[in-house]
Amino acid sequence: MAVRHIQRPVAGWEKSYALLADCSEKETAVVFVHGFRGHSRTTWLLFQTLVDQLQASYPAWSSADLFFYSYDSFTEGVNVNAERLLRFVSAVFPVPSPTLFNLRIDRLPASVRESYKGIVLPTPDQYRRLVLVGHSMGGVVIRAAVLMSLKRSLHLAAEVGEGLKAELESRSLPNAEVRLFAPAHFGANPAGWLGVVLNIPFVGDLVRAWLCFGQAYGELGANSPLRARALWGTGDIVVTAGEYEHDYPSEYVSNVSHSDVCKPTHEYTLPLGFAVAPHLTWNVGSSN
Repeated sequence: MAVRHIQRPVAGWEKSYALLADCSEKETAVVFVHGFRGHSRTTWLLFQTLVDQLQASYPAWSSADLFFYSYDSFTEGVNVNAERLLRFVSAVFPVPSPTLFNLRIDRLPASVRESYKGIVLPTPDQYRRLVLVGHSMGGVVIRAAVLMSLKRSLHLAAEVGEGLKAELESRSLPNAEVRLFAPAHFGANPAGWLGVVLNIPFVGDLVRAWLCFGQAYGELGANSPLRARALWGTGDIVVTAGEYEHDYPSEYVSNVSHSDVCKPTHEYTLPLGFAVAPHLTWNVGSSN
């Protein structure tokens, strides 16, 4: 029987929500972070339905819970939003709150209430894998959050000693896999007010500076926790494409715009594989 995902709110996080798999074998938490003036729902259409409808082609979603993070991308800065993202992730990973999985049948739509009668969603003891998926400015927020988490983990590890270092690393955000759709980490292209708002070239300089001069950079190298995979549409006229020294090579899909590159459809299924498949099993050329 195919796994179904059930929507649940994330308590304390307005407009954020989760899609929880109704199976017991859950090992992956996938956190979606929208971009500038984006939305936790509309930015990611039709992820919410296709992870179930196309599960036979993308089975990794059957053992994954999805978390769609909402934040103020217009009036708050990158660092503020990165700090809040860290708090959001800590609320669901590695051990999610049991309240997420207490299914209230009376809160479900009448059309599906009967189907789920008596079902209790399985609660994972602990997720083993974290994937951070960002679009546009969401990619910048993710990388800033990873940097913050990395610096704090290094300081804490120095205080507690080598004995707890491995455990700290397994629980820290730098241990996440980073998947970015058209990230804005090299600034924006457009003219006019949108270009003024989105043009943030200092972000690239900041990230490179933190890496190059950080005490851990020599050890990180090609295994940098900031190493990300990025997917771009060749029709993108909003942001500048590019990758950092230790990123995976950028991947491109033809004739797809900045806003649509992260939206799967029945014809354009690339985002479903890109967002969750392990790197060694992923190939842009093998998907629609």
